[in-house]
Amino acid sequence: MEIAVSVLSADFSVLGEAVDRVAAADRIHLDVMDGHFVPAISFGSPVVEAVDDRTDQPLDVHLMVDRPLAHADRFAERGVETVTVHAEACPDVRRVATRLGEAGVDAGVALNPETPFSVIEHAVDALDRVLVMAVTPGAGGQPFQRAVLEKVRRIDEACDVEIGVDGGVGPANVADCAEAGADLLVSGTAVLGSEDCASVIRTMRRRTERRIQ
Repeated sequence: MEIAVSVLSADFSVLGEAVDRVAAADRIHLDVMDGHFVPAISFGSPVVEAVDDRTDQPLDVHLMVDRPLAHADRFAERGVETVTVHAEACPDVRRVATRLGEAGVDAGVALNPETPFSVIEHAVDALDRVLVMAVTPGAGGQPFQRAVLEKVRRIDEACDVEIGVDGGVGPANVADCAEAGADLLVSGTAVLGSEDCASVIRTMRRRTERRIQ
């Protein structure tokens, strides 16, 4: 089980310090929002580059944008490990996954809470990760929607692909995510909103390991 920390809820005036505080995480998760696919605007490639310069942790870029193919290459060129696009913004998931693979990054596709796995099931063999959203994307701090755990189970039973869960993830629900079949947990506010980020990450690891056993 890997834990990624989303820096969307960080204080951007001291973003570097926030990245340092989550050094215990396996990955840094970067939510790129364009103000069209989701109402909010977050940051773009310059911030991703700055985070990359700050840490040796793998970077996962989550594109919450319209026309993701128009943006994916600039992040791949920076050397991020995974780029995740939204199924709702991609009429041809396989084409996007192929393009990302050719660019040298792992390809992920995110599913909003209301979007069924069947929308991308035909192309899952081309994907490295399916990211199940447990909140409506666009803002941090939303409550976890437990109904998405059934989607995680469905994906886990149907195919051999890495499954991530993103949104409202924290110590209270990580064990349930692990039991459902998640391989990666993306947590933001629960970690960065604490005084001791490393302690929260350790707690999440213990709870997932206990449930998996």
